[in-house]
Amino acid sequence: KAAINSETLELETPMEKLTDICCDQEGNVYLADYTNHVIWKVDEEFNATIFAGVPGESGYKDGKPQEALFNKPYDVAATPDGILYVADTYNYLIRCIAIQ
Repeated sequence: KAAINSETLELETPMEKLTDICCDQEGNVYLADYTNHVIWKVDEEFNATIFAGVPGESGYKDGKPQEALFNKPYDVAATPDGILYVADTYNYLIRCIAIQ
């Protein structure tokens, strides 16, 4: 899901309260956005996209990353084998997402 407006080059969803950061084996950076309930991905060319979650919508839902719901994600950690762990604060869960 693109987060940058191709005409204005501005973020369509502004980053809010970023609480943690990690990177994967490919050099992508993942940011936990506590306020927007999403996980951001920034690639090596500095393209920022929403990797998982629905901006501004909290809750609990498993599924594809763009359909999943989080409730105040706080920490993120990437493993060498391609798993992203997310501390989903108010769902009281550690969630995992396959990085593809």
